[in-house]
Amino acid sequence: MKAKSLRFRIITAILVTCLVITILFGAILYPLERRRIQERMTHVRVLMGAIFQQRKEQIANEFFSGQREAVHQSLEEMTRVQGVTAIALYRLDGALAYTTTAMAFAVIPDSERNLLDRGPAFTRERDLGRPLAVFSSLIEVFGERVGYIRMYYDLGEIEAQSRLILITLSGLLISVLCVVGFLLHRLLSRLVIRPVQTLGMALRRIQEGRYDERVQLDSADEIGDMGRAFNEMSAQLAESESALTEAVGVQRNYAARLEDTNRALELLNRDLEARVAERTRELVVSNTRLQGEIEERTRAENNLAMEKRRLTVTLGSIGDGVVATDMDGRVLMINRAAEVLLGWPTTQALGRLLSRVFPIGPVEPGDSPAVDLIGAVRGGRAFSTLSPASFKDPSGGLHLVAFTLAPIHDQEQGAIGAVLVVRDVTEQNRFEQESQKAAKLESLGVLAGGIAHDFNNILTAILGNLSLARLYSHDVKTKEKIAEAERATLHAKGLTRQLLTFSRGGAPIKTTAAIGEMLKETASFALAG
Repeated sequence: MKAKSLRFRIITAILVTCLVITILFGAILYPLERRRIQERMTHVRVLMGAIFQQRKEQIANEFFSGQREAVHQSLEEMTRVQGVTAIALYRLDGALAYTTTAMAFAVIPDSERNLLDRGPAFTRERDLGRPLAVFSSLIEVFGERVGYIRMYYDLGEIEAQSRLILITLSGLLISVLCVVGFLLHRLLSRLVIRPVQTLGMALRRIQEGRYDERVQLDSADEIGDMGRAFNEMSAQLAESESALTEAVGVQRNYAARLEDTNRALELLNRDLEARVAERTRELVVSNTRLQGEIEERTRAENNLAMEKRRLTVTLGSIGDGVVATDMDGRVLMINRAAEVLLGWPTTQALGRLLSRVFPIGPVEPGDSPAVDLIGAVRGGRAFSTLSPASFKDPSGGLHLVAFTLAPIHDQEQGAIGAVLVVRDVTEQNRFEQESQKAAKLESLGVLAGGIAHDFNNILTAILGNLSLARLYSHDVKTKEKIAEAERATLHAKGLTRQLLTFSRGGAPIKTTAAIGEMLKETASFALAG
């Protein structure tokens, strides 16, 4: 009972200590983490408010004048700010007008629009498991409401940092528990394990015949009681061993003759067993060696057959043509891809010279001459094409090919032949040429699109100012001139739209118009110089 109560008190004290440490760390780190998260959220709110204040006039003008391309570009530029994942614009009725992604809500309810009319709002939401901060505000142009805007900021980094702090705290607590466990092990070793080991070693020495063995355990618990009981048992065993020795001595003389007889018989039996065992070992060794040779030969034959099948399947599945030759350059093997590319069936290609089966030449008349394949094979040299070569098959078809020639060596590293790998690059070469042409046209389109986009932005500013000037002007003639300037600006915007259509591809947009009004505007525009 004493040992159990002591162990229970030690374990209870350690568990209480771990609990107190856990509570202490939580009480210290939790308020700090909450304060840090609030500071980050304040920073995010200020950042999103600053982004909106910087762009709100431009977005409001573009949204009011219906410039879809300019609105989309402005929203995309705002999403380039680190952390901003999406932006959506809504009309006054709450319906979605523009968005950078499909994540935004379809409609803003009336209750939320009433709140946004009084001032911006900052909330937190989750979309597909991602934490988001949402900044919402009203958009106005010269005091007139235009619509609403919502900006979404990804809070994943903030939550990741919180998880990192939680993992760090858990690791720290685990380290504390490991240290406490080590101390508990040391304590139990001193109070229980070491005394038990001492008793075990004393028991082994008694088994070896040392019956006078004693242990020194001065503790007052059950371990000490066991030590004292062990010492008493050892003394009793020593007395019994002395009495038994005397009785055995009396019987030893009578057993001496019987023991000598048994020893002689045992020697004869051992000699016979040794001879039988020696002969048996020789037979087992011979049988094992013979069995090993049979298994090794069978394994070698199976491996050779498997390698032949694997080589045949591999060569048949390779998309490139493969031709193997001897040192004289005569074809020994050809796969299916090489038959199709070179135009030589296997039955006709075997035994022929490689230069006959694979006659190559330069791509253009002015290029370098073809390589001497037979000379490369006989010289044991490797060769790889740096540029495509021309090849004419037996039917007269001309191909562009890339090939590699490599020598085949035996176990003594001597050349015994060569392997030729051929690939048809005719279509690849044609595709590269077409890709270069397409890249040039694409570059021209990008240049035209960039010029048109910049010019369209300038015309948008001019058109907006002309519209405002016409609204504020009270002179009829001045309004007519401004209207003519607006129509001219709209014609210029039509030209930029054509350039954008050319740069991005697709068919131009066609609309219905009155032919009389169109002729009048065209004639006025042409007569204006």
